[in-house]
Amino acid sequence: MNDLARLEGKRKAEDPKAEEDLKPIIERALDDNLLIIEPHIRMLLEMSVIYAGALFDGLVSDTLITVFRHVPEALRSGRTLTTAEVLGFPSREHLIEELAHRETLELAYQSAEKQFNHFRKAFGIDVFNPTSLDVTMDDLIAVRERRNLIVHNNGLANASYISKYCTGGSIGDPVVVNAESAKSDRKILKKVGIALIFSLAIKFAPPANR
Repeated sequence: MNDLARLEGKRKAEDPKAEEDLKPIIERALDDNLLIIEPHIRMLLEMSVIYAGALFDGLVSDTLITVFRHVPEALRSGRTLTTAEVLGFPSREHLIEELAHRETLELAYQSAEKQFNHFRKAFGIDVFNPTSLDVTMDDLIAVRERRNLIVHNNGLANASYISKYCTGGSIGDPVVVNAESAKSDRKILKKVGIALIFSLAIKFAPPANR
């Protein structure tokens, strides 16, 4: 260690400006690397929101199909089938399965507000009612809006988003600001998903089967 210290002192004595000249070179190199890396960091954060949104949508669809499969009375939505369509299924179970998938597919393309209103009307559950759930329907809608902007608008805010969720921002600002904002969006989806499954389990699953 003493030898290193002596060598360092000798180098400084021989060229006192060397260290000062080296610092800006290192800083410029790091800045250049950050310019290369930064877009990839944002891309990874955006991908995490997209993937979390896809998992959430899949959870909602799988949950709906499961409930419709085991509680077919919930499928009574006023739809009609022709006799030929009904006779085309080999069993009642196959018919229910097809109807469950049709109902789920239709709901999958609706807004979050319409989906959760359907849960309230069809199943008698209000996911956002419990006081323990510290997120709101507006929070979920905002996450979905950000996910859609990532997919369809390069992750940049448009006028509609600014007016609703970011009045202090500007059109063209990234909607995923940093790692914390991406984490917050993922947590909102997770909390709502857990609340949905919990509410349905309490409603339909007998205690002995939980």
